[in-house]
Amino acid sequence: WSDNNAINLLEYWANFDENIIFVLTYHKPDNIIKYLLKSYNNNINILNKTIIQEKMDEWLSYNQILLAFYQKNKKRCLLINGEQTIASTDNFIKLAIKKFPLLKTKFSSSSTIENINSSSHIVPSKYLNDDNEIVDFFTQQFLINYNNHVDLFTHIQNFSDIPLLTKNKKNHAEITLNLLEKTILEQKNLTT
Repeated sequence: WSDNNAINLLEYWANFDENIIFVLTYHKPDNIIKYLLKSYNNNINILNKTIIQEKMDEWLSYNQILLAFYQKNKKRCLLINGEQTIASTDNFIKLAIKKFPLLKTKFSSSSTIENINSSSHIVPSKYLNDDNEIVDFFTQQFLINYNNHVDLFTHIQNFSDIPLLTKNKKNHAEITLNLLEKTILEQKNLTT
């Protein structure tokens, strides 16, 4: 389902048919901040604390329900990070077939695999994978106020069948120094 509210129907479907399997997808909490920035065209004046808080609360609630359902129904579920799964579709297919052998017939046709590989549109937006140091830095600074979200994401990662593999990103001190150097160079260019 692409509707986040469908998460409230998981228990219903689990009870309705014991043969249903579930692929539960989660994303990083910082994607919410990046998504909001993109949605509001980086216009911080329109984006206010209430909107941010509502979306962060929704993220927390959704992922708490997701994790609780997964822990209760592990034998019927795959818990996957959406970004990592898109980046490694083949690993997802292998894992799904290994855990649910009956899926082998579903994934045996090349058209099914092509459809999965071409469905990268399920990631909210391409910008979520951008390596924009400034956005990453400010997003991480913002998340300092959301320890529960970061802790829950880490907890989900520990249970995940396909966790997000982090890139070797620079630490905050390196990013801050790079931004400072860029700013000083731009200032020098403006004054000369």
